[in-house]
Amino acid sequence: MSPKKPSEPYEVGYGKPPKTGQFKPGQSGNPKGRPKKSKNSAVLLNLELDQRIVIQENGKKRTITKREAILKQLVNGAMSGNIHKITLITKLVDQTTEPEPFVPNEQDEAELRQVLEEFIASNGKIYGTQ
Repeated sequence: MSPKKPSEPYEVGYGKPPKTGQFKPGQSGNPKGRPKKSKNSAVLLNLELDQRIVIQENGKKRTITKREAILKQLVNGAMSGNIHKITLITKLVDQTTEPEPFVPNEQDEAELRQVLEEFIASNGKIYGTQ
């Protein structure tokens, strides 16, 4: 088989689109690319809360995030006696702080030992320790 010359007619068929419909060299078949994934509500909320705003505090201008501004207003409202804001802050503190681990002292250990001894004395027959 000899290679076809450009002057010969081009055969159009399966896997052989017309020359006018083919991409030019260097041209992408998808010029805009894949569409970006849409953002969910949590991402949009965080983007909005992370935006910075200018506030005036004690006569000085400061730049803080909207998240910080909301928390400042919440705390200030609670300080003025707003029960709803106090309740909300209490819940936020409970959710965001880890409880301190229980480390028994000598008195706690003595009380625990006494409770266990009383339990074993009263239920020893059941568990086969007496």
